[in-house]
Amino acid sequence: MPQPGKLISYAYGTNSNAYQINAFAYGTNSEALAINSIASGTEAQAGGINSIAMGTNSLVHGTMSHNHSVNAMAIGTDTYVRGNNSLAFGTNAYANGVNTSAHGPNARAIGFNAVAQGTDAVAEGRNVIAIGTGAKAFGYNTNVVSIGTDGFAYGTNVVALGAASRAIGTNGLAIGTGAYAQGSNVIAIGPAALADGIESAAIGSGAIAFGTQAFAVGAFSSSYSDYGSAFGPGATARAFGSTAIGMNAVTTRPFEVSLGSAASPYSLPGLHPRGFIGSGYQKPGEKRFVTTDQTGTLGTTSYSPDDVVDSIGAVGALSAAMGSIPITTLLPDESVRCGVGTGTYGGQYAGSIGCAAKVAKRFFFNGGVAMTATDTVNSGAMGRLGFSFGFGGAPSKAKQAELAVIPGMNNIGGNSLFELGNSQGSVTKRGQESVLMAKSSEPSPIPTTSNEQLLKQRLSQLEAEIELLRQTAEAAKSSADEIDSAEATALKRLESITKEKEQLELALSANTKKIQQQELQILKLNERLDALMRKLDEK
Repeated sequence: MPQPGKLISYAYGTNSNAYQINAFAYGTNSEALAINSIASGTEAQAGGINSIAMGTNSLVHGTMSHNHSVNAMAIGTDTYVRGNNSLAFGTNAYANGVNTSAHGPNARAIGFNAVAQGTDAVAEGRNVIAIGTGAKAFGYNTNVVSIGTDGFAYGTNVVALGAASRAIGTNGLAIGTGAYAQGSNVIAIGPAALADGIESAAIGSGAIAFGTQAFAVGAFSSSYSDYGSAFGPGATARAFGSTAIGMNAVTTRPFEVSLGSAASPYSLPGLHPRGFIGSGYQKPGEKRFVTTDQTGTLGTTSYSPDDVVDSIGAVGALSAAMGSIPITTLLPDESVRCGVGTGTYGGQYAGSIGCAAKVAKRFFFNGGVAMTATDTVNSGAMGRLGFSFGFGGAPSKAKQAELAVIPGMNNIGGNSLFELGNSQGSVTKRGQESVLMAKSSEPSPIPTTSNEQLLKQRLSQLEAEIELLRQTAEAAKSSADEIDSAEATALKRLESITKEKEQLELALSANTKKIQQQELQILKLNERLDALMRKLDEK
């Protein structure tokens, strides 16, 4: 038995060897080659100070000085460790480098501060970590992390987190199943997200950012151009510097901004009646209308709201001026009538000139033009060209002869009417009764353009005639059958005259309103003229 306090070595097994103090070798062909080393298992070999090789064909690689692979451990069948403070744990695990660790079947950690954990995990480089089945981290410069089944990270300062995630390049980040980030300063976050380029980012399931400073946020959003941005599910930016905002928004032209899709309504709460109404929040200067084409592309008009207001006033003035020139000749011997007119509306003024020509007996031609000095939206001119036809005319010769023999109602005195109602006088035949009650001429046309005094005079005449006819009708009711026809004729005439009275009253009312409007317009024109004269006096 060994004596207490003495340093000894043990070798147990066929061809086992313990060469240094406190060395322990156990198993066929096992070797403990360095101080405080342990080799346990068939063909196990511990070649570094304070090293452990445990398992069939496990190996802690050492040197003749035994200063290499210090504090190293190789545990498992066919494991291999080379480097200080390194660990290989698992069948075929391999750790090569200072502070490296390979944990899991076929795990490989190579470099400096490399960690591979998981079946078939591989970590190669400086400060690299691969965790997960089949995870791989290659960082021949510095700082690479791959975590997740079949994750892959390659480059400098890159991180891949998630099954089948990929981060390749410099300062790259891929997070999510199947996420892919490649390039410089790129980020891909979300399942199947892809960012490829320089300073690009894709955030969201299936999001794609491809190019320099491309940016895609939202499920299945995509930016395929340099400096393009897509925000929202399905948003797509296809052109340089373009921006697509909203679900399924699409840009196809450089620097274009697209808001939503064809099915998207738009809301601007700032334009609420209590919001930012008016120009108080705008910079001084001319304003423009915003327009859109059939594809939804926005633009602005070449004219301002003030131009539209002026144009409306100019159109009213042009129309007023155009209405003041003749459209027909008036006198029987006239062949041409010309005129000059003016008009004003909404503070705008216009002038006009035009003529009317009598081409044939019932055929007239008229034309005119009106101009304004106002700078309107379209142009400052208005034109008119037209033809007019006349219909009807004098009664036939037979009708004229019939009317010539009928005595006028205005010539029948009150006594004659009274005698008719009492079956007196010389009227004995039904035909003569009809002649007596008939009027000698047709009702006069409604003088829609006559003087108000003439309308009132004609109205008084009709009222007097209506009263006489009423008296006649009342007297006729007590007469015999021979005056029935006269009574019916009188009633018809009464109805006709009553209608004519109503029409005259309507014409009188319309004429009165027209005169009032004209007086009001003349008053406004006088006020503007006075204001203009005052301005001229001030100058």
